[in-house]
Amino acid sequence: IFMLTPFIENKKLSFEEILNGIEELSYSQGFYGRLLREIYELDEESYQAVKEKWDGAFSDMLDFILYIEM
Repeated sequence: IFMLTPFIENKKLSFEEILNGIEELSYSQGFYGRLLREIYELDEESYQAVKEKWDGAFSDMLDFILYIEM
């Protein structure tokens, strides 16, 4: 249901929802664990830049995965 909700409501994922999705993926994919760690280790300016770029930019986690793995 988590991944279908944006399609039904036509909403975009928040940055927090993306981080939660990355965390879920990190349990089965080392890449996403490393990505999550790197995000949390960013300095404040870089963290805010990533947050501004990703917040509301993706319709669901599949959309984000396609973006990040391209």
